[in-house]
Amino acid sequence: MLKPERSKELEAGFDLGLLRDRADAAFTYYNTNTVDLILATPLAPSTGYSAQYTNAAHFRNRGLEATLNMRPIQKPDYGWEVGLQWARNRGVVISLNGPQYVFFGSGVAQVGQEIGVLRSQGYIHCGLSDPTLLGGAVGTACAGAPRGAMYIDATGFPVTDPNQRILSNPNPRWTGSVRSAFRYRKFQISGLLDIRHGGVVPNDVKGALWSYGTHIDTQQRASCDGTTCTGNTKVFGKGGWFDGPVVGPGAGMAVPIGENWYRQSDAPCPFSSVEEACLEPHGYVKLREISVTYTLDAPWVERTLGIGSIDLRASGRNLKTWTKWTGYDPETSGGGSTDPIQGSEYFGNPQTRSFVFTVTLNH
Repeated sequence: MLKPERSKELEAGFDLGLLRDRADAAFTYYNTNTVDLILATPLAPSTGYSAQYTNAAHFRNRGLEATLNMRPIQKPDYGWEVGLQWARNRGVVISLNGPQYVFFGSGVAQVGQEIGVLRSQGYIHCGLSDPTLLGGAVGTACAGAPRGAMYIDATGFPVTDPNQRILSNPNPRWTGSVRSAFRYRKFQISGLLDIRHGGVVPNDVKGALWSYGTHIDTQQRASCDGTTCTGNTKVFGKGGWFDGPVVGPGAGMAVPIGENWYRQSDAPCPFSSVEEACLEPHGYVKLREISVTYTLDAPWVERTLGIGSIDLRASGRNLKTWTKWTGYDPETSGGGSTDPIQGSEYFGNPQTRSFVFTVTLNH
């Protein structure tokens, strides 16, 4: 029988007014423990069912939130104000009732890990993969190598690790925003920047387009005939091609990259169980909005229209994004708004850029 989920929360904080109301600050700490969380836990196939909803988990959610608002210039005819916001959240799985992990959206909940991490197959890496793989060749090649070095076999290509592991954490390290507004007489201009720092997720669109041969990366490709490919050579670990330390008998070998890699290997992540080739940093800075407002409050407004003033406002939203993410939009989520892996993209629509003009009548 299912029991209700139960949560206990501790929250503490403070608010400050500074410099004769020219600045104010707020800080909040919270710690929430949720027990008897209802999750779908896997069942043995012999039962005839794949999963059963049970009170299976204990999650802990901790975070910090801070705001600072400043009004450095306050004059009758002009003024300037700035607002800063910063937040950090860590949601960790404390325990599960039996299984090592359970699926949670397109990620997993695994004991000791943040909620929604990506568990999948990747390539063999030193310190991350079983050193006894390939008859012990992995352990031999990785001796003295830095943790995370990629194993390259005698063909010059990476080798898929048969074991699943935690590949990435989609959760941001912190989020923030910067808001600023400048007023001069009846004009006001304001802007808002949104910031998301950290998080790594798979760009499945890139993997699919690799497989279709329509991604810009495939514009220069090796010529493949049967099992033989020539041209467009690259070296794993160098020259912007999976940069990083490599080990193994094929380390430093130049290999042709064409359909043999983009389509026939495990690289096209949405069509294989290997997500590593498609992982990308997910942080961004977005120019969320810029607006210009003019206030009409001349005597004729009240005399003619019977209202106090009119605000004329022109604004633009989602104007610019700075990011290392190569997909459509780092805020797009293939699993929906409730999916813990925000940004996991598979041909979703990006957020629209909009321009709006509004008229506000103030009585």
